[in-house]
Amino acid sequence: MLLKKEEYFEFVSSAKFTLKDYPLNSRGFTVELTGSLSRGEVRPPYSDIDLVLVCQKGDGVMLRDEMVKIAGSLNTKLLAIFVDPFSPDACFCSIYSGPLKVDWLTAEEEAMDSKVVRSIVWRGNNPPPYDWESHPWDWIWWLWCKLRRGNVDLVRTDIPRLWQFLVLHGADPRNFPTSVRNSVNSAELKAHLLATLNLLPAQRTPLALEIRRGIDQTLAMP
Repeated sequence: MLLKKEEYFEFVSSAKFTLKDYPLNSRGFTVELTGSLSRGEVRPPYSDIDLVLVCQKGDGVMLRDEMVKIAGSLNTKLLAIFVDPFSPDACFCSIYSGPLKVDWLTAEEEAMDSKVVRSIVWRGNNPPPYDWESHPWDWIWWLWCKLRRGNVDLVRTDIPRLWQFLVLHGADPRNFPTSVRNSVNSAELKAHLLATLNLLPAQRTPLALEIRRGIDQTLAMP
């Protein structure tokens, strides 16, 4: 079954409850909600969750380096966590069963009792290695959700970026159209995304199977 609206808020509440007792939280950090969910614009099952761990100045790098363990400490089954290769900040993307996409950022307070925060970046712009098996599945689920929410222009622009990225990592360029500029409606873009599914790497991982399940179950939804 796909996620319902109340399950989004249950996830956030559970994350806050679990992480208040996380060992590193003895130094003090809070879990803050941002993005569409914080604005009350959630549309299950197509919305993701954006969380920011706000810590004291000087603790951001330590917290960032613990992010994989932090994301895996929650009760919901974690299928994958990896670095967002396109974010200028140290952003981790995670996919939980649902499927539910959760993005994690770390930010430091500029001063005690300050509302101003500063996002943590990678030292020397040198993030961890790219996760070839996970990121394309996250990307296609994100595009699928955007399309189902009516963001046709965004998807038309971003599908070629996904194809170029797959070719860059070894996919046969003959498998992809040279342009989607003539794909003017959501039905054609949906067909492109469904065809691209079969060209992604690591087809039998739990993450891949969960994304396919999510897409299959939403096909008949309005």
